[in-house]
Amino acid sequence: MSLAPPALPPIAVQLREARPPEPSNLMGLLTVAVLGYTAAGFVVFGLQTGSTTIGHGGTFTGAGDIVWMGPLLVWGAVWLVGPRGWLRRLWVRPVRITVDRDGVAWTLANGRAGSCPWADLGGASSGVDHQSRWRAVFGRDGTELFGFAAPLVDETTGRRVQLPELISDVRPDLFEPLDPRHPERACVRRTAPVLADVRERLSLDPAP
Repeated sequence: MSLAPPALPPIAVQLREARPPEPSNLMGLLTVAVLGYTAAGFVVFGLQTGSTTIGHGGTFTGAGDIVWMGPLLVWGAVWLVGPRGWLRRLWVRPVRITVDRDGVAWTLANGRAGSCPWADLGGASSGVDHQSRWRAVFGRDGTELFGFAAPLVDETTGRRVQLPELISDVRPDLFEPLDPRHPERACVRRTAPVLADVRERLSLDPAP
C-alpha cells in the first residue's frame, strides 16, 4: 500500500461566493441622491404652482413627468438588472477562490489578491459558530489569510461547494475534516500522530 499523494485536479477549480449580490457604497450613495432628487421635486412643484396636487389646474406636463420621475424609473431599472456588464461596478464583487495544483488563491471584494501554497496552508474553519455562513482560511502558523461567506459556487458546474470539504477531498494526504461527521465545517492539517497511526496500521498489514 502506497502513501503517495493523490493525483491533483488537472485544472483549477474556480469558486465564488454564492450569496446574493450586495450594493456597493457608491450604489447606496446614488440611490440616496435619486430619492432626494425625487423628494425635492415635490417641494419645487409646490413652490412653483402653489398646489400640492399633481396635475391640478394643468400644472403637470409630460416633459415635467420625464424630468421629475425619469431618474427614479431609470434607477429602479438599474436595481432590477443587477450586476451585469458595466453595472457590476455598482455592486460588491464576490470573493473568488481558486484551488489548483499549487494551493489556494483568492481575490477579495476590495480587489486585494493573494495565494498560499499547500505547504503553508493550515486549513479552513467556520470559527466559533459553525452555523454562521462566514468561513476563514488560515496559514500554517495560525494567521488568518482571508474570510468569505459560505457556501461557494463552482463557476464551471454551478454546484455549491464547501471549501473545507473540498480541501480535504483534493489533498487528503495533507488535510482532514476537524469533525468527520461534518466535513463542511472545518478542515485541519494532518498532524504527525495521525500519520504515525497510519504507518502503524500499515505495519500490521499482512505481507503480500
